[in-house]
Amino acid sequence: MPINLGWYNNTHNIMQLRFTEQWDVTDFITALDKRAQYIHNVPHTVHMIYDFSESLATPRDLLAGLQHANRTLPQNQGIVVYLNANAVIKAFVLMAKRTGLPATKYLYNADTREQALNIIHEKAPRVHSA
Repeated sequence: MPINLGWYNNTHNIMQLRFTEQWDVTDFITALDKRAQYIHNVPHTVHMIYDFSESLATPRDLLAGLQHANRTLPQNQGIVVYLNANAVIKAFVLMAKRTGLPATKYLYNADTREQALNIIHEKAPRVHSA
């Protein structure tokens, strides 16, 4: 599968989606559904790292995937960090943020894994108090 999903750590408070090779919006929606299942099975907030480091292309219909993310957004999902997203993905996210999709409220971009983890650490306490 071109999108691999799993827990980033043993405390199950960070999940990682790794986008590899060619992927399409159907792959993205399938991964989002699995993400929701994982997050619904834990009682605490779960933060996400979407790692695009090995992604080869961006689907034209990514906005449909972001809309699906909004419809399936678990209440206990926290910060989402897009790691190494290309300009096209960043543009889709900006468009989705401008439309007010709740799934993009706590979505950030990072260029390194350390940056991604720092964003989660710094912004996480404010997520559910906002």
